[in-house]
Parts: sequence; C-alpha cells; structure tokens
Amino acid sequence: MRMAARLLCALLLALPAAAAAQWWTEPPPLQVRLWTDKPAYRVGDTIRFSLAVSRDAYVALVNVGTSGGTTVIFPNRFHPSPRVEAGREVTIPAPESGFALTLRGPAGVERVRAIASEAPIAIGEAADLAAAVEAARRRAAPGQWAEATMAVEVRP
Repeated sequence: MRMAARLLCALLLALPAAAAAQWWTEPPPLQVRLWTDKPAYRVGDTIRFSLAVSRDAYVALVNVGTSGGTTVIFPNRFHPSPRVEAGREVTIPAPESGFALTLRGPAGVERVRAIASEAPIAIGEAADLAAAVEAARRRAAPGQWAEATMAVEVRP
C-alpha cells in the first residue's frame, strides 16, 4: 500500500513538470520551399516559380541570371506585398498577374534564392543586394530566417 501511495505521489508530481515542458517548447524553425514545374528550360521559354513557407513570413525571391545580373523577382509591382501566409502556395508570376518571366539567356544555369523572414526584409532597391540580404539575416532571431536555393538549367 505504501508503495502504491509513493508511485501515485511521484506521478502527481511529474505531471506538472511534463505539462510545463510542453508549454515552453520552441516552435519549429521557419522553412521555405521553392520549386518550378520542370528542371530545364530553353532560351525564350517562360518560367513560373512556386514557393511556400511553414509560418507566416516576408519573402524575397532573387535571381542570379546566366548573364550574371541579379534581379529581385518577388515582391514586384504586380505583387508588391512580400507577406506570405503559412502553408499557402504562391506562384510567381501568378497566372492572373498579366506578366510573364521569359528566360532571355544566354544558356547556362540560373541560381534562384528564396529568402524568408518573420521580420520584413529591406532589399527592394538595394545597390548591394548581397550585403542587404546578409544584414537582414544577421538581424533575424534563430529559427526566424530560412532560405532555399535552386538551379535552373537554361538550354539554347
């Protein structure tokens, strides 16, 4: 009987500790996914990017083209808000947006980078895009910043 009372007492003392552990669990880190509908394109093809985030976030989509130029693809004048809701798939450009992204070449590999942060990212018209992205990343708290990079092959 004493043993049962001790076990019951130990269980009752452990329950609040287990509940407290669940209460203080950190949320999973922010994640961003980036994809296209096919792995390779030809010069002159149009391309659409899709992305999704695991938590509400501000997103920037940046392209380093085969010519070496860097372009902010998203946000843009057709979709000026960088805010993306958790679990919502965003297509860039959206079918109803009235514009297309055309691969102009030269042939090679384009690098596209999706950057997501729970805080706004100020890279819109930055002269040095890489420095602006790095500064925003340093300001972000752990788990509140995510990146996804993909290579897009552009054939002649």
